Amino acid sequence: FVIVPIAGDYYSHEGVIDLNESLQKATRGNPSLQVLGYLMTRFDIRTRISKQSLDLMKEKYGDLAFSSVIRELAAIKSSPALRLTVYEFEPNGDGAADYTAFTEEVVERLA
Repeated sequence: FVIVPIAGDYYSHEGVIDLNESLQKATRGNPSLQVLGYLMTRFDIRTRISKQSLDLMKEKYGDLAFSSVIRELAAIKSSPALRLTVYEFEPNGDGAADYTAFTEEVVERLA
């Protein structure tokens, strides 16, 4: 399975078009390859472009769009610099909650 991340901006959608073309080519060699879903990342609720990007993703990919989003958060940006996961860096924070919700959704789709 493939999970396609889409950042909450305009240009990321352009990149996904190219990626989808590559995935179509890859399925010729691996017919069992499937997109599990499209995940909105770097989502900033304060910006209109993030909201528009999320709406566009839901419109284009329908049921393949994960309902979970990964927000643009300091903990997610900072933890890699300290070589920590977001769960180690801020276990009760919003970043950990976002990834937990996403993980639960992935497990549900795979079941």
